[in-house]
This record gives sequence, structure tokens and C-alpha cells, in this order.
Amino acid sequence: MAFNEVKKILSSSEVLAHYTLDLPVVLTADASGVGVGAVISHITEEGERPIAYASRTLSAAERAYAQIDREALAIIFGIKKFHQYLYGRKFVLRTDHKPLTYIFGSKVGIPVMAASRLQRWAVLLSGYNYDIEYVSSHKNCADALSRLPQPVHKRLPKSEGMNYINFVENFLPVTNDDVRTATASDPELSRILTYVQSGWPASCPKEVLQQYYIKRNELYIDRGCIMWGYRLVIPRTLRKKILMQLHTGHMGIVKTKSIARSYVWWPNIDTDVESECRACETCAVESQAPPRTPPQPWPYHLQPWSRLHIDFLGPFNGKKFLILIDSSTKWLEVFEMPKTNATAVIKVLRCTFARFGLPLELVSDQGPPFTSAEFKEFLTRNGIQQRFSPAYHPSSNGAAENAVNICKKAIKKAHRESIDVDAALQTFLLTYRNSIHSSTGESPSMLLQKRTLRSRLDLLRSDRALINKVNQAQSKQVEYTGGVQRSFAPGEPVWVREYGHKDRWVKGTIVHGEGSRRYSVDKGDSRQVVKHVDQIKRRSGLYDIPFPEEQSESMRVQIPDSSGSARDGMSKEDDGPDTSPTTVVGDSGKERKRVSSERIKSPGIEYSTPPTSPSAPSPEPPRARSGRVRKPVVRFQV
Repeated sequence: MAFNEVKKILSSSEVLAHYTLDLPVVLTADASGVGVGAVISHITEEGERPIAYASRTLSAAERAYAQIDREALAIIFGIKKFHQYLYGRKFVLRTDHKPLTYIFGSKVGIPVMAASRLQRWAVLLSGYNYDIEYVSSHKNCADALSRLPQPVHKRLPKSEGMNYINFVENFLPVTNDDVRTATASDPELSRILTYVQSGWPASCPKEVLQQYYIKRNELYIDRGCIMWGYRLVIPRTLRKKILMQLHTGHMGIVKTKSIARSYVWWPNIDTDVESECRACETCAVESQAPPRTPPQPWPYHLQPWSRLHIDFLGPFNGKKFLILIDSSTKWLEVFEMPKTNATAVIKVLRCTFARFGLPLELVSDQGPPFTSAEFKEFLTRNGIQQRFSPAYHPSSNGAAENAVNICKKAIKKAHRESIDVDAALQTFLLTYRNSIHSSTGESPSMLLQKRTLRSRLDLLRSDRALINKVNQAQSKQVEYTGGVQRSFAPGEPVWVREYGHKDRWVKGTIVHGEGSRRYSVDKGDSRQVVKHVDQIKRRSGLYDIPFPEEQSESMRVQIPDSSGSARDGMSKEDDGPDTSPTTVVGDSGKERKRVSSERIKSPGIEYSTPPTSPSAPSPEPPRARSGRVRKPVVRFQV
């Protein structure tokens, strides 16, 4: 009886007010787990007076909504219920769910990743002129109306819009039931499911839930699954299957990420996609070569004829040539080779070494003449260390490759002008040996023979100036070429570039390093091959070490400073030493050394001092065209 009396008072004329266009209108909405309620009222001088009340019970599907969706449903219910009072005029919309003030606020706008249901309701509310306000729950007059459950006697119309679960289910290798079951049993997502349905705490409860807490206003539930926008949140137990399905087409990392962002989400999904793509053996075998490492110049030897680079040119018009170049002086030798076996190469090298001497090192590729036992024995007997460039990596023997290209151009030009190739080649070699090289700043003939082959001009340059120029040229080459530095540890599993095989990349294991850029690799078939670092990549992924900008100190040649020794033993006419220093000046005008000279006396020899005339005023010293006073040359009096 008392409850009915309260209802009668609330609906009497003493409480309710008549609707008028002259007074401000307020719509207050609230939702609970069982129903929604709304109150429309006027703001008068006496206070806020209600115009009408409305409430209804939620359906089974609506009771499964997230808390934010139920609060938004209460607003939509009130808008539709009191449409005749609200449409066409400005009113105040009140809610006790603060996130809705940002989502439905006219100034901020709805977030991009908000649920599709909220996006549709935001479009519906855009047809009304309202200001949204936040009100605490204990001041919300619609709170009681939302907590009066009544049985539903008729079937409510199905909510419009797209069902994203069915849309995603056709793509995934798992069903909706699998995701729902795994979500309920997952320790993290089961808590997220409770928070989405009942409301989030004021602060993040655990560190592992931080990423979910950031997106708490954009998460909702559909058929027992957690959704972030149109993306399904995958439990931990199903993520591996999802990753395998995403990479079924063997797309790259970027494209696989774009596919994943259209369907699913979980924390750190980008990192998991990258790991899955890098661990794919099919992609690793068929992928391109890794980025080139920056060029590493060979150590520069100050001693001429220390390291030689050798390679073959041709066949060109039925002829083959042996190219040999000195890395220090850039001296180039070209020999026509009727045969290219080890015996013929040894014969040519023996004649060359007889003219210029034995080198310290000989760099070549892994061709049959250079890897034969006869050739190795020849080098060993002469104390020459043999170095090989990796197979199919000609840039490691760059000096010989550049020399081959230079000679090839000269031969082509001679052939085009119908000139005898042998004569044109010798003319080219003579000109090349007298030309100043861009790296050394000197001609090869000057560096090797200390003379030019035609003119008598001596291009004298100090050794330090020469090395500085070479180091500068090498530093510029490394700086402008760029690249990625890589290194591998013994026993590390890698992919090795294979040539002439159906698979471009095969599995291998690092045995040991053969230098800074070469590694001995075991391919698993009892064979070890030496490969360049550009022909090797990690089997699990690429983790490159950034290459330093400055050249290593071990790559630079240090020259001790040399200074001329002072000349002693100059004699004077008197018996005692002369305490006044004598300054010796050369033709260049630079002071060499200040020394104290002493005359050396021999027994039985008389020395006389020539008479000196009294000092007279010195004439004005001669001057240069610039006005500088020319100093007289002080000579030794012996």
C-alpha cells in the first residue's frame, strides 16, 4: 500500500509539470543489469520538476551487453521514448557513465575504435541538439526506474547492424564456440569479460591488464567474445593457430600485419606476427639476400708489390687474359693466356716475379687454376700467402674486378676502332702506368719504380701525404656506400646462399670465422664451405649490428715521424768551440738545425786567422717583390 501511495504521489499534478517550450528541458537516463530508465523534466525557479517517466526491462541479449553499451542503450531508449518532446529544440542530456560524455560529446566525437553499436547510436544522436552532462549516481533520478524488473511479454526486435562474429568466423580456423570457450577459461580474458560486463575499477588492477585497461571504453562483448571495434580479441591458447592462418599466403611482415589488423587483436600482436614471419622456413629459403654490408677496404701496404690481386678476363674474341694488379702502387699487368690451367699461370707469375720480386700475399677467386695443388705448392715454396674471395662474391676481390673492367673497356675501344688488340693493350698499359691514380695521388710507375716512363718530371710526395689520401678515399667510399654490419658466433644456425641449387638458401651452422667478413659454414653434408657475410643470414631473423662511421684503427697505417739528423763535426779556425750557434738554411728557406761548430785540428798543421776589417755600415738588405727582407744565406766556412 505504501509503495502504491508513493507511485500515486509521483504521478500527481503536485509533482509532475506540464511540458512547455519556454522552460529548459533535461533528459536523465540510467541503466542497470536488468533494465533501463529515463526521466524528462523542466528546470523551473522552484527546482527541477519531472514531466514524464519511462522504463523497461532488458532482453536476454541486452543483459549480455557491456556496461557502457547498457548505459548508452538507456540514453537511446529515453531519446526514442520522448522524441516528440526533444526533437527540434535544445536540451540537456544527463548520464552517470562518464565515458559516454566523451563518446557522445559534440566537441570530442566518437573514437575510431569504438564499438559499431556505439557508432550507430552516435549517428542517431547527431540529429538532436543537446549538451551532455555527467551526474553522479546518487543524484540520478532515473536510477530507481532502471532497477524495477518486469517480465518481457513480447519478443523485442533484433538489433540492427552487422554481426562481426560471423564476419570473422568465416576467416579464422577456429569457430565462435572455440573462442568463447577459450575466453571464459583464459585467466586474463575472463577477468576482462567480468570488467566489461560489470564495470571497470578506478585503476588498473594488474600490470598484464594495462593494455586492456587503456582500451576499456572501446571493448564490448558479442556472443561471449570480447571485441575491440570490429577486431576479435583472441585468447592466448588460440594465438598460435591464428598466426599460422594469417601467414598461410606467406606474405611479408608488413602485409601480414595489415591482414591481422582487419580481423583480430591481442597485446603485442605486431611482435608475434614478426616472429612468426621470420621463423617461416619457406619464406627464409625463397627470400632475397640480406642488405649488403658496407665495403671494407683492404689494409694499405706502404711497401710496393706487397699484395697482388689476380683474375681472368674473357674470353673476348676467342682470347683470354690474365689480369694482375698491385694493391699498393696500382701497377697493372695483362698477359694473353692461350691456356688457363695452373701450369700456364705459374709460368707467367714466375716471369713477373723475376722482374718485380715476390709479393707477400696473392688474392684470387676460387677458380680451378688457383685452388689446384700445383699452384698452392708454387706459392708455398716462394713464401707467398694465398687468400681467396668467397665464391660468387667478386666484390671481395674488388681490385682485380676493377682492373678487369678497365682492361675490358680498352679492348672494346680498340676493337671498335679496328686497331690491333695487342698493340692497343700495350699502349693503354703504358698510359695507365703514367697516369695519376685517384686513390694514391701518384702514378703507378712513380710508386713502383720511383720514376715516370716517359717524362723526367719527378712527382715527389711524402709517404704520409700518400697514406692520408688513400685513407681519405677509403673513408669516403665507406661513408657514401653505407650498409649493415653483421657478425656470427661459432655454432650459430644460419641460412647460407646456395648457387646452382633448387633452394636459394640452405641450412648451415657457423664453424669459425675466416677473417672479419668470411665464415666457415657446415652445411650438414660433411662439407664445410667458406662464405662471405653477405651470403649468410640468421635462421631465426635479422639482427644487424649498426656499422661504425669511423674506420678502425687497425685499418690505418701508422708511419713514424722521421727527422733529418744534424750535421756535426764542422771545424773552425780557433782551438776552442764556438758558443754562437750557426743556422743552416736550405733552398726552401726552412731552418734545418742550429748546431755549434768546432774546428778540428790536425797535428803539424798551422791555422791562421784572416784579418778582419773594421765594421762598416751595412747597405740596405735586398727585398722581395712583396716587400719582405731577404735573409742572406749562411754558409759553412771550411
